[in-house]
Amino acid sequence: MIKNYCKAFGSTVHECTIYAKSKTRTPHPKAKGTTPPEFHKHIRVRAQSTQLTRKYGKGKESRSNVYHTASLKRTSSKIKAARQEAWKILGDITSMPAWAPGVSEVQITTPHKRGTGATRHVKFFDGRSIEEHITSWNPGFGFTYAAADGLPLRIYIATLAIKDVKDGIRIVWHSYMNSSHMTKPEFAKFTDDMGKFYQESLANLKNILLQKNTRPVRNV
Repeated sequence: MIKNYCKAFGSTVHECTIYAKSKTRTPHPKAKGTTPPEFHKHIRVRAQSTQLTRKYGKGKESRSNVYHTASLKRTSSKIKAARQEAWKILGDITSMPAWAPGVSEVQITTPHKRGTGATRHVKFFDGRSIEEHITSWNPGFGFTYAAADGLPLRIYIATLAIKDVKDGIRIVWHSYMNSSHMTKPEFAKFTDDMGKFYQESLANLKNILLQKNTRPVRNV
């Protein structure tokens, strides 16, 4: 019986026998033809370990007990625009559908629509929704926000900042994140996709600002 039980749960007979013999106060499961409750628990734990090893390889992490961290930073190329022009867009925290790929709508969920403490739900065309809280607000220069729900992460905090450079500005998007329930390859793909999202968004912001600066002046 012990052989069949161990085989069913993915543990070796040797492992089961060693465990059974170590329980001096518990009758040997093979001798009695039964298995005590704690023996069942042990085999289930061993089975989980065996299954994870088979799936991810020996010595590799599971999704549930290893965290990964990353810091992303993407910077736009130089934009020939005034900082206040850029802030008119970024300072409106509902403006993302105009420049962030895949974003369909942004809803403010607090009485105040900007500033520290404001919250928003960023909705995507694919049905996803992320709840974000503004944690720091620097009018004219940028803001910091944190995601409270909607991402497969334990922590996500990011800053959008406008930097003055010679003859223009640069927009910088910087973030820190910590994963939960992702393997290392999965987390690497996630951060790579996030970096692409930042870069495409910054390129869209640049195009919007350049179009504003090249509009013909109306004769009055």
